[in-house]
Amino acid sequence: MVDSSSKLNMKSTIKFLTISVIVFVFTSNAFSQVPTYNMMIANDTVISPNVYEFDWYVQRTGTTPFELASVQMGLGFN
Repeated sequence: MVDSSSKLNMKSTIKFLTISVIVFVFTSNAFSQVPTYNMMIANDTVISPNVYEFDWYVQRTGTTPFELASVQMGLGFN
C-alpha cells in the first residue's frame, strides 16, 4: 500500500525535474552568439612528394570573442 505522502513526494520530484530540464534547455541557448571569422592558408610549399607545409590563419571578424579549444580539419585537393 502506498501512502499519500510518498505520492506527493514523487509528484513534487517529477515536477522539480521537469522544470529544471526546461530551464536548462532554454537558458543554455538564450545568450549564445555565433562567432564570425575568416580562415585562410598562406605560404604553402611542397617540400617533398609527401610533405606539404603551410601557415593556417584564423581572423575574428565580429565583436564576439573567438575561443578556440581544439581543431581537427581536413584538406582536400587534386
